[in-house]
Amino acid sequence: MKPFRIIILTIVLLFFTRQMATAQYQNFLDSLPVFEVTDPQIYRALDTVLFHTKECIFSILDRPYHFVIDLWEQEDKITVRIRATTHYGNLNKETLQAKGFFHYKDYLVLVEDRSWTSQEAIYPLFFSKTDSIQALYFIEYSGYPNRSKGVETASIYYQYKNGILEEEERYICQEYLWYVYKIKDGDTWESIADKLKCSVEELQDNQGVHQEELPPVGTSLTFKYYRIEDGRMRVERTSW
Repeated sequence: MKPFRIIILTIVLLFFTRQMATAQYQNFLDSLPVFEVTDPQIYRALDTVLFHTKECIFSILDRPYHFVIDLWEQEDKITVRIRATTHYGNLNKETLQAKGFFHYKDYLVLVEDRSWTSQEAIYPLFFSKTDSIQALYFIEYSGYPNRSKGVETASIYYQYKNGILEEEERYICQEYLWYVYKIKDGDTWESIADKLKCSVEELQDNQGVHQEELPPVGTSLTFKYYRIEDGRMRVERTSW
């Protein structure tokens, strides 16, 4: 094969590889700068939220989540809210309000600056902007929160004053949460139970009605998870 044919073939393969990646994954944050944390208090606050997040249903289910740091100033007080969330609406280009992002312990952390009451941005108090730009991708996972019935988050509010970050309030984990699973080709009751961390009996019991046959591919099943204790959950199926 002549050299120019090899080059053309390589270009074609790269094109189709890129098209496949685009079809399977959503691209986001390809225009946001990477931040560096300049105030170590941010790391300590993230560790606190991360510790309590382990008690949440989405964490017990091993669902992917990320962190959002919201900054705003009101009545001469700077508030820093750090929340863990599974809500990927934060990653929508049309609604993205983040000024930058970084990674901490393999978690994505978005920084949103809502300093509408002041002319100066707040984020430089805690972060510095680098020249690095990254294109990141994610793919939707199996079993996702039903947004119409709420998205579980774990949040802690801090007040920043005189260089000190002090905790004000915390809202950690809901007692229950709805999740939706769409049946895919090749699924069985056993494989779905393994993904959703529940028993086959819980899957087949729909509000007291036993369903032996697996619904058709494309059917969405809704489940209500109850957090009990010690990382255990009770699951109820609430739809066909």
